[in-house]
Amino acid sequence: MPYAQAGEVRLYYESFGRGVPFLFVSGTGWPGEPWKLKQVPAFIDRYQVIVYDHRGVGKSDAPAGYYSTRQFAQDAANLLEALGINEPAHIIGHSMGGRVCQWLAIDYPRKVRSMIQAASGAGSMGNPEYPRWLTVDSLKSMIEKGYKEHMLSHFKSRFFFPPEFVKAHPEVLETLFKSFWDNRPQLDPYLRHVIARNQHETGELLNKITTPTLVLVGGEDKADADTGNHVITSEHLRDNIRNAEFAVVEGCGHGFFWHKPEETNRIIRNWLDRH
Repeated sequence: MPYAQAGEVRLYYESFGRGVPFLFVSGTGWPGEPWKLKQVPAFIDRYQVIVYDHRGVGKSDAPAGYYSTRQFAQDAANLLEALGINEPAHIIGHSMGGRVCQWLAIDYPRKVRSMIQAASGAGSMGNPEYPRWLTVDSLKSMIEKGYKEHMLSHFKSRFFFPPEFVKAHPEVLETLFKSFWDNRPQLDPYLRHVIARNQHETGELLNKITTPTLVLVGGEDKADADTGNHVITSEHLRDNIRNAEFAVVEGCGHGFFWHKPEETNRIIRNWLDRH
């Protein structure tokens, strides 16, 4: 199995193809495995596609202690160093992964060629009631349903896929959930990931990002999740990152990568080929 010593942690990664490096950064508690379903095959003809497990997730080390999105960004930068990648990489981050990519662009701008913020956000946007720790609703769901059923209900919810899509294509949800669950974090590091996501705050730093940025979101990603309505948070990124471009995958929720992969990959390819 391919591992890299990324600073203090050993991270599991996989690399595919040749060309300009393209790093995929997963969301809260997600492993790299789901990217292999639809995204990796779409880009290996021209790019070196790299997927990996965050600390605490899948096959990577899961040290105890406090986790943060800035720490995850340092891990990602250390991973690129460990792999001997010296040229700037394209980076894409989904949900919490977008927050990690923000820190990469702020702290390690020379490592980043371009950035895609996929259904992400900068933090509170001035909301004093923005959740910074674990929320009552999510804890209640997890206690009542158990870890696996809580996560499965999250995948099945309107937040991730429209109900009519789940009904018509149960195999998509089944395959996606299996790729997550088989490589899931244990409960303790998963909860640390949730806290890291909720404590992320770059609202006052977005103007420091000079990396060419595409903000990408599903048109129906409007559910009021812990970190807010992702259409609104994505519009905030668009409006506060200098010269950011904006694209919408219509009819999709948070899972647009797997709901409309061809359209999503076409948008991403157009962006990469221009940068």
